Amino acid sequence: MARSNSGTVPYDMWICDIYNGGNLIAIADGKRPVCGHEKDGCCISAGEQPLKTAGLSPGHHDHQFPQSRTALPYYPAMIDHHHHQGLNLHSPAAYSYGDNVAPRSSYPDPPTDLWTCHECGSQNCNWYDLCPICNRGTRSSISRYNIHTAYSSFGFTTHVPAGSAGEGAWYCPNCGGANGPLNDYCADSDCGASRP
Repeated sequence: MARSNSGTVPYDMWICDIYNGGNLIAIADGKRPVCGHEKDGCCISAGEQPLKTAGLSPGHHDHQFPQSRTALPYYPAMIDHHHHQGLNLHSPAAYSYGDNVAPRSSYPDPPTDLWTCHECGSQNCNWYDLCPICNRGTRSSISRYNIHTAYSSFGFTTHVPAGSAGEGAWYCPNCGGANGPLNDYCADSDCGASRP
């Protein structure tokens, strides 16, 4: 699916507000198959423009992935430990964090029909060669480094232990942002400094 880099979510997708991953409407119209999160008003719908990530997101500050997470194993706080006293930002009203959500754990193998964009970290189906979210990352570029590192955003911990950087990863000397091995410039859109 070719499209211009307009900055909007493609019309056949929506983005989960908690894990910031793309979902095809034809497959996952109301519930994200990877994490089980139900689509709600906080999610980004088809045709909408995502908010610029700055490390903060109202109501989900500990789930907001940095824009330059690329291939580094970045693990947000576990959902079971995230609670708002007297305030529930999700609908339906009976839904709360920790209900119907499995805790993170190790899996023997990552899914074979998905790939994670090294530029923006969105999860894409195999039939996309170019990431439909950022229009920069490609499926073929994943094979140039350890493919298991790319699945760290899924929560798989058997290939790259939490707290360690993937092979070739680097930190920006200008802003301190984490960058993947294929980035020659800092992936943070507000920085863009060259790799040291």
